[in-house]
Amino acid sequence: MCLPNHRFRVPLSSFLLVVFGCLIAQSGCTSIHTMPLDDVTPFYDEITNRAGAGRATIRLQNGDERLGVNVRVSADSVRWVVPDIWSRQFTRPRAVHISQVKEVVIRSKIKGGLIGGVLGALGGFAFSTIPPSTRPQRDARRILLISPLFSGLGAIGGAWAGATRGETDVYLFSEYLEGTDRFLLGELLDGSGPGISELIEQMRVAIRGIDGDGINEEITQSNIVYLHDETQFCYLVVDDSVVRVYLSMKPGEMEDPMGLVRPWSTSDSWFTIIPGGDLDYAMFLVNQAYRSLNP
Repeated sequence: MCLPNHRFRVPLSSFLLVVFGCLIAQSGCTSIHTMPLDDVTPFYDEITNRAGAGRATIRLQNGDERLGVNVRVSADSVRWVVPDIWSRQFTRPRAVHISQVKEVVIRSKIKGGLIGGVLGALGGFAFSTIPPSTRPQRDARRILLISPLFSGLGAIGGAWAGATRGETDVYLFSEYLEGTDRFLLGELLDGSGPGISELIEQMRVAIRGIDGDGINEEITQSNIVYLHDETQFCYLVVDDSVVRVYLSMKPGEMEDPMGLVRPWSTSDSWFTIIPGGDLDYAMFLVNQAYRSLNP
């Protein structure tokens, strides 16, 4: 006894479509995240939380790649853990300055599997209805019998494909392109001692806060210069484990109860501050140099 051809065509076409859908799902989904130009802290926190204890790929500006777990991103560095050469356990810490990082790539097999499973199930159900016949009652019976099977097959295939490929998040450190302020700041801080990057950031915020829009900041590979109406009144230089603060004002013209200010050239002065030093007193001196421009 011969059965109508369409009874064989329906499962075959649906099966092929499910397989094709799984192959598409295997290509995975990729989300691109670009570093903001203002507040970068939420961007760093998202990478740290997203990476968790899973694996991630750190791609450097020079083209090298590093694979590690427990990726942690802070204002001055990216840290991760690599396997020990003998035990093969992830116990050896590694770190690079954040200016050397081009992007961090994080893949999630669980998230990819869930997305693939849902898409596969929906695809399997849709494929089980193709092609329709001229008898709606028989189509409804066929869908009731076949759709659970193909939805299940689609879910299994999609979950496998999604987990194999994974959901990918790419975090671009675009602010560290050569010539940008962040890049130059990284060059300036390269090789500096512990706590210097935090001290520099504190001083940058404090100095810019003296007069909001009235102060311009210019970052170079050797210093950070502050100007008011195109007139320089202060610049910062990183010197290993200290920060040298140069002021456009003579020591004898300044109020300096602690006696920190030293002469520099004929009309300038300088002093040093270390991590954990008296930032308020440092700003007391910087303020005087700024106010001298507007007596």
